[in-house]
Amino acid sequence: MNKTPENQIENSDTKKFTGKHMLLIMFCFFGVIISVNMGMAYIASKSWTGLVVKSSYVASQHYNDKLIDAAQQKKLGLYSDASYGKDTFFFTVKDKNDKALTLNNVTIKLGRPAFEQDDKVLNFKNLQKESLTLPLSLKKGVWAVEIEAETNQKTYRRHLRIFVNDKQEGLIE
Repeated sequence: MNKTPENQIENSDTKKFTGKHMLLIMFCFFGVIISVNMGMAYIASKSWTGLVVKSSYVASQHYNDKLIDAAQQKKLGLYSDASYGKDTFFFTVKDKNDKALTLNNVTIKLGRPAFEQDDKVLNFKNLQKESLTLPLSLKKGVWAVEIEAETNQKTYRRHLRIFVNDKQEGLIE
């Protein structure tokens, strides 16, 4: 006769941990990791505005010169107004007294931050105007703009981003 001690309970309902259970745990574990990675990659691809420079080494060679130019620009109190809307780009440079400066030579580099196929370089020589208004059609999305304008005081530089919506209105950052 097979007797079980009273303090030992026999339970035939207990389930054993098998390979199927481990496989299910592994699928759930890696499924969560892969799902989170895919979600973060999607968010990153929608929010990334692209490259700033093509070669960071080459850009670093001129970094101190650009800092000196920016400090001089700030010391002179130069600033600019720029806007984009309804296929028109407007740009002017003003001094600390809010007086518009005469623009002589202006170079505008337009492009998508992450792609080169839409890049454009617009040059305006001997402009002799206080503002620049030009017809410009930009597709929806983010545009990187580099402006270099010679004024009667100094060369003025500005980098900006234009976010163009469906209505051809641009938010400048």
